[in-house]
Amino acid sequence: MSGARWGAGFTAVGRFVAEIEAAAAGKGALKPGYVLAGDEAFLLDRCREAVFKAYVPQKLRDFCLSDLDLSGTSIFEVLDRAQTPSLMAPFQVIFVRNVRQLYTRGAKKDEFAALDRYFRSPNPQALLIFWLTSSAFPLTIAAWSWTTKTALSG
Repeated sequence: MSGARWGAGFTAVGRFVAEIEAAAAGKGALKPGYVLAGDEAFLLDRCREAVFKAYVPQKLRDFCLSDLDLSGTSIFEVLDRAQTPSLMAPFQVIFVRNVRQLYTRGAKKDEFAALDRYFRSPNPQALLIFWLTSSAFPLTIAAWSWTTKTALSG
C-alpha cells in the first residue's frame, strides 16, 4: 500500500473523529449512519474510541452498544434494534460487520428497501456504523454509493 493511501486513511479518520466530536458538542449534525471502509484495525479502533467517548458512557456500555455481524444477524434485526428506543440508555451505537452479506446471491430487494426506509426516518437516538472491509470492496463500493448520496447524507 502506498504512503499516499495510508495518508488518506488517517485523513478520513481525522474527519470522522472531528465530525463525531462536533456533533457530541452540539456544533454539528450527527448522521444516522456511517460506512467505515478499510482493513486497518488501528484506524477502526480510533473511530470506535471517538464514538465511545462521545456517545457511550462506560457505565452504560452494556446497554447502549451493539456489535453485530451480518453473517449471523439479518439486516432486519439490525434495523429493528436501531429503531427500538433503549429503556436503559439514552443513546444506542450499533456497529455492523460483514456488510458483504448484503451482496451475496439473491436480489436482496427487501433488505435494501428496509435500509432505505430506515434512513429516510431514522431513530435520532441511534447511530449505525457499517464496517466495510477490503475483501468486499470490488463488489460493494459501487452498491454503497446510494448510501453516501442519499441515506447517510443526513
